Amino acid sequence: MSKQIQGNSGSIGDQKTSSLAHQIQSALTQQEISRLLDVLFTVLSDDLWDAVLTQLAPNTQETIKQILAPSPIVAQVKTVKSSPTSQAKLAETWLNLWQEWDEIIDKAAQEEGEYITREADWEMPYFDAVLLSENLEK
Repeated sequence: MSKQIQGNSGSIGDQKTSSLAHQIQSALTQQEISRLLDVLFTVLSDDLWDAVLTQLAPNTQETIKQILAPSPIVAQVKTVKSSPTSQAKLAETWLNLWQEWDEIIDKAAQEEGEYITREADWEMPYFDAVLLSENLEK
């Protein structure tokens, strides 16, 4: 099942790759996709990997190169907090975090809901800022 690698020109080959990627993403679990990538990384020759990397955006290329062969400085300083991440993955992560933030803020703006508290039936309801801040800090 050999396919010729095509350039970043937006050709039909790119559309097939995208469609194939979406099919794989829809059909397999994250763990199965990870295993597939592990197998591919071990069986492909360096020449093929060079050809694959040239098809990717420069930032993605650099991120994968750092993961595959981190520089000695990166290897020495490597911490649990950070690992190489592409700009697209960072953008996706931040987008998800902002969406969660917006959902919490939307709930906080409601007249009745999770962040409106009343100690007793005869008391006026009030905004529970502590609960809001706890949920935002998650």
